[in-house]
Amino acid sequence: MVDQKLTELTLVTILANGDLIYTVVDPSGTPLSRAITKGDMMKFTDGAVIYDENGNEILKILKTASAVNEVEIQNGATGQPAVIRASGETNIGLKLTGKGTGKVQIANAADPTKIIDFSVVGATTGKTLTFTAVHTDDRTITLPDATGTLALLGIAQTWAAYQTMTLGTRNTPGTLTYGSTVTVDFDTTEILTVTLTGNIDFNATSNKASGRHKTIRIVGDGSSRTLAFHADWKFVGTKPTSLAANKVAILTLTCFGTNDSDIVAGYAVQT
Repeated sequence: MVDQKLTELTLVTILANGDLIYTVVDPSGTPLSRAITKGDMMKFTDGAVIYDENGNEILKILKTASAVNEVEIQNGATGQPAVIRASGETNIGLKLTGKGTGKVQIANAADPTKIIDFSVVGATTGKTLTFTAVHTDDRTITLPDATGTLALLGIAQTWAAYQTMTLGTRNTPGTLTYGSTVTVDFDTTEILTVTLTGNIDFNATSNKASGRHKTIRIVGDGSSRTLAFHADWKFVGTKPTSLAANKVAILTLTCFGTNDSDIVAGYAVQT
């Protein structure tokens, strides 16, 4: 028997249980009354296809054995977007994927040639990159009009071009708490002030690395105080041994490696 196209399909009524009663007009022109039960609505075999009027595929439906999760499509009211969401288990994601080397794309509604591509070609199999937002208000992230790699906080960076930096944590003046022996941490604020209430020994350091720098303002009190420094530091000029009462001095430390012997120190005192 050759398949024939229906010339007319008219919904008559929807029963209370959700079943549909409709009228069809077969190719011979005879109207027939038919019913579709709720349980039979929109059942598709694996690989079923929905076609357009030209016989081209619009949507292909694939199944997973013993599936418990599915996709919901919801329309939107005025000013609200339509929604595609995952459904099923309490906490389940929605996966978008291209075919072959194809990428997932997001396009501009007014100009669909404006596209953002998402590619995971260089990722390791079975590994996931997670973007986590902790914003408490509307925020905007603007990407530069350039090709390059984004820098991450807490990760050492190699810069391929000169950068203009906004004042950051390391350049915000901080306090070095006084003690008879103090530790200079090269991974914190670069500009520090220590106020003396006794003699001081700068004999310990941490987190030394090439290119790191410290500027320490030493504020004297009403008494003359002795100064001591790590024996391996290299001083430019004379290494001081004391600070006179009520004087201010500047101690600079620059790392050229990871050892105390790689630290070059400079010292200047208020006249």
